[in-house]
Amino acid sequence: MTQQQPPGWYPDGQGNNRYWDGTQWTAHTQQSDIPQAMPVAAPLELAPEEQRGQAALAHGLGALGFVVPVFGWVAPLIIYLVAKPDQPFVKDQASESLNFQLTLVIAYVVSGIAVFFCVGLFMLIAVWVLNLALPLVGMTRANRGEWYRYPLTIRMVPKA
Repeated sequence: MTQQQPPGWYPDGQGNNRYWDGTQWTAHTQQSDIPQAMPVAAPLELAPEEQRGQAALAHGLGALGFVVPVFGWVAPLIIYLVAKPDQPFVKDQASESLNFQLTLVIAYVVSGIAVFFCVGLFMLIAVWVLNLALPLVGMTRANRGEWYRYPLTIRMVPKA
């Protein structure tokens, strides 16, 4: 390791979390809720605080999409494109936020069409609430360094 990492639980790449005591990996493991297909890394080696902030920004700026719904994807896209290869956490979380925002654009279009069938107004309200609430949850989790996955999301943009 190039920098001293704080002690804590980190994904081990096998679906578990392994404890890092600050100097070495221990034999202690716990079940992880991180999906197996997700790329995992050892403790963030390159400026973890900076990566956490950028990842939280990708989620938080996506939440601004509740004001102008079709533009919530712009900030996560910029962060996704600007993220460096040595910033896997930023790239992953920006991709997740971008995928969620693109899914919401589809949901807004479908809800807008459904307005003509008397159910669209309720759908629009539900999508609007999700557009506000879930990115704030993602922002909080990313700020803590947790890998966040949005529910009900079509994953169109790859992680890497």
